[in-house]
Amino acid sequence: MKNFSAYSAYVQQDDILFQTMTVRECLTFAARLKLDGSEDEKLERVNSLIALLKLTKCQNTRIGGPLVKGVSGGERKRTSIGVELITQPSLIFLDEPTTGLDSFTATSVMETLGNLARFENRTVISTIHQPNSDIFEMFDRLLLIAKGKIIYQNMANQSVKYFSDIGYPCPELSNPCDFFMSMMSKESIEFDNEAEDGGQGLDEAQIAEEYEKLINFFDEKYQKSELVCDSKVIHPECTLPIDSAAVSVQKSFCYQFNLLAGRNFKNIVRLPQTSYVKLITTCVTALFAALLFWQAGAYISVEDGNKKTYNQAFQNLQGALFFMTMNVSFNAIQNVILIFPDERPVFLREVNNNMYSATAYFWSKVCSELPFAIFIPCLFGVIVYWTVGLNPEADKFLMFLLTLVLIYNASSGYSLIISASFSDKQLAVTLTPVLIIPFMLFAGFFVSANSIPWFLKEFEYLSIFKYGY
Repeated sequence: MKNFSAYSAYVQQDDILFQTMTVRECLTFAARLKLDGSEDEKLERVNSLIALLKLTKCQNTRIGGPLVKGVSGGERKRTSIGVELITQPSLIFLDEPTTGLDSFTATSVMETLGNLARFENRTVISTIHQPNSDIFEMFDRLLLIAKGKIIYQNMANQSVKYFSDIGYPCPELSNPCDFFMSMMSKESIEFDNEAEDGGQGLDEAQIAEEYEKLINFFDEKYQKSELVCDSKVIHPECTLPIDSAAVSVQKSFCYQFNLLAGRNFKNIVRLPQTSYVKLITTCVTALFAALLFWQAGAYISVEDGNKKTYNQAFQNLQGALFFMTMNVSFNAIQNVILIFPDERPVFLREVNNNMYSATAYFWSKVCSELPFAIFIPCLFGVIVYWTVGLNPEADKFLMFLLTLVLIYNASSGYSLIISASFSDKQLAVTLTPVLIIPFMLFAGFFVSANSIPWFLKEFEYLSIFKYGY
């Protein structure tokens, strides 16, 4: 079937949402990008989902995360489900929706999914590990897989009797799911064959052989049973939708840009901690540079005939200029490398769902962060320029500020490349110095440009520090 994603939705195991957005904002954002029709129709769909998923009380509460207090785990999970239900898919896949939830919250989430199946006429397919007995009672059909083989696929309420008939009765007052997991696991064989004195009754090869025999036994019994299901048979009540009617048309670039820029700007405003850290870091490093390189440039213009004093002043000025370049660059890199990896999963999920293009996301992010990308380097430049004693002419000062802004933005772009290349935030942070520091060698501070070997010359022109310094 073509355009399968138009009829289906996939809810990932992790709740990938912006921590600063409210429940209603998450659903409204998805509705505006996924649905056609008027604004009123989209908001009506959002309101109906909020009521259906029992999110009315928390609809104006932020999702929450490491820096923001937000909704509970169950409410966050239901919001993730709601984002995928915006398009009213016929088929819903969920990857372990109860992971990380307590028993009561997990039951509440599964009740919501059960209501979707029974009252909204949706097909809900979910992987789940060891649910409690209340959740098990909600299942209509059950599929058990071990070593890639189906050992049961039919009505859930018939599973206990089926395994009892083939010689594996579930103990009374036990959770059937716990029994099935124990029955299918290799560890149960290891435990059963462990000697009483603590030694191992069977070696690894024997245990693997016994486990293989057990799974083959289950597979053989199921294939010969009356409950076996033919995967090629189509349910008589199943109606295949027409492909052409489900093609989702992506919104215009300007529409995507406006929504994404607005969300990014809200994210910045609602996380003032990061802005405060940027300002404090910039001021502290600027003051440190001012104290260390105080009036270093002024000594260059003093003609006292002392060659030693001139050389010292020239060295200090070179150090000041290189420190400025390096500091502005690393400030930009750290600001991106510590924040973007948290946004990366959201970006990948939404782009894969065809909500917007990567181009719209990139330019909206650049434009929404542009005020800070101009203010931060200018603040640093205003403090250090006059204290270091550089050329007091206005045009030279403005050119200096422009250079700092360009360095800051170029470094931000480079760090975006690094962040987008690695899914692990810690790995991106660890490798950043390794990928950045070699380019510092080509700035002209440590080694003269004329001394760089010919086979490394190309790297010189890739160095941000070369152009800034």
